[in-house]
Amino acid sequence: MPVKGFRLCADAYAGDLAPFLGVLKGIPKVLTLYRQHGGNYFSSRLTKDCHAIKKSAKQYVFEHEQLKKALAGLGIESSIELNNHLPYLLTAYILEGEPAFRQMVSNILRCPVLGLKGRLYHLRKLMLKRL
Repeated sequence: MPVKGFRLCADAYAGDLAPFLGVLKGIPKVLTLYRQHGGNYFSSRLTKDCHAIKKSAKQYVFEHEQLKKALAGLGIESSIELNNHLPYLLTAYILEGEPAFRQMVSNILRCPVLGLKGRLYHLRKLMLKRL
C-alpha cells in the first residue's frame, strides 16, 4: 500500500480493493466508533471551499490509479473507469459543471451502491448546486 497518498482516507485502499477479492457481507451491529471534531477533514467546514474540493478530486484520481495498479499486480482484470466513480463525478460537477446535469442525474440513478434514500439525497444536493 502506498502510505503517503493514503494519509486521508486510509481505509480507501482496502475498501476499494475488497469487492475484487471476495464476497462482501454486511454486519448489522456497529463494530467501531468514529470521533468527529472540527479538525476532522470530513466533518469540518473546510470541505466546502474550492481548494478542499480540488484536493478531493485529486485524491479520487489517486485512489483510482492505485486501485488499477493493485488489481494489475494481483492479476485481476478490470474495466474500472473514473467516469463511473460517482464521488469523483460529483466533485467534477461542482468544480467544472461537467459532466452535464442530465448525465449526473443518470449517474446518480444508476449508482449500484445507493439505495433510494441515497439517490434522493444526491439528487437533492445536485439540484441545490444547480440553483
